[in-house]
Amino acid sequence: MKLLASVFLLLLFTNVAWAEGNCPAGMYPNAGGCAPIPPGPATNNQDLVDKLRNTGPNPNAPAVLPTVDTYIAVALHPEADDPWARWNTQDQNVSTRVLNACEEVMKDKRCTIVGEGKNIAVAIGYKSNHLMDAASGKDPWAAKENLKKKCGSDCLVGAVFAAHPVIRTDWADADIKGYLPTKETVRLKSQNALNLQPLPK
Repeated sequence: MKLLASVFLLLLFTNVAWAEGNCPAGMYPNAGGCAPIPPGPATNNQDLVDKLRNTGPNPNAPAVLPTVDTYIAVALHPEADDPWARWNTQDQNVSTRVLNACEEVMKDKRCTIVGEGKNIAVAIGYKSNHLMDAASGKDPWAAKENLKKKCGSDCLVGAVFAAHPVIRTDWADADIKGYLPTKETVRLKSQNALNLQPLPK
């Protein structure tokens, strides 16, 4: 009897780890007693965290396509009701080209760049049916808001030009946009005022 009591006490105070259902570690209870836990998916939260940490990027995530930046420049002349603009071009010297186009038509050096940059938008505004001002912003909505602050509440948004990053694989020269009036097409302030209507809200 003493021997049985000693074995019982020995088992009581030993550090044997038991899993659920009185099965040892690495085993789980089943109808026939205890069975080994099969290798495979994570068996607890820490195993799952470790597994996810070591797997790297998600192979099912969508691919990030390479993009290229595009540039914009808009010029105005004090006697013209038209802007000169070029956008969605990779040409970083677009400001010089737009300025030259304006000066060639207007035959003087009073053309000024009113908006230029990379991946931005430029809005032009009219007051009393004449081209008055321009403002830029990070996107067309910001450019319009900046124009209203600069030009006033009675300023009408005439146009918004925007340059934005394009997917490199989709790039083509046809994507370059421009509005470059010629001597024959430019609208001058000395002519009749433009019949501009407010944009619908």
